[in-house]
Amino acid sequence: MREFLMKVKSYCDNLASYGEVISEHEHVTAILNGLPCEYESIVSIIVASQVPHSLQSVSTMLIDAEARQQVIMTEAPSSANLVSQQVTEPANTDSESTYLSCGRNTPKQLDIPATSSVSLGKSVC
Repeated sequence: MREFLMKVKSYCDNLASYGEVISEHEHVTAILNGLPCEYESIVSIIVASQVPHSLQSVSTMLIDAEARQQVIMTEAPSSANLVSQQVTEPANTDSESTYLSCGRNTPKQLDIPATSSVSLGKSVC
């Protein structure tokens, strides 16, 4: 994230050196528009805010969000192992289907063979 922020700053500085001054709002907009979909929730918070965020506060929020995503990704393999173990060893062996919770206690039926495993991948926006 720091590298991305520095790249956008470099572009803004280059434009300024040619006489095209970029406002802080335009700088923040360029950053938000260049982010991948993994940051959509933080972008929504920033855009929906009644008070405009400074370049510094946006940068801090994005760096914090990246750190949180990295923590989540390091915890994902242990969660995947737990899910895999639970799916491969169903408690009810009389049924071929397994029910998993989706959303707010809404059951969703999945036909998963007893020997399959579940992998966690990146979501596509």
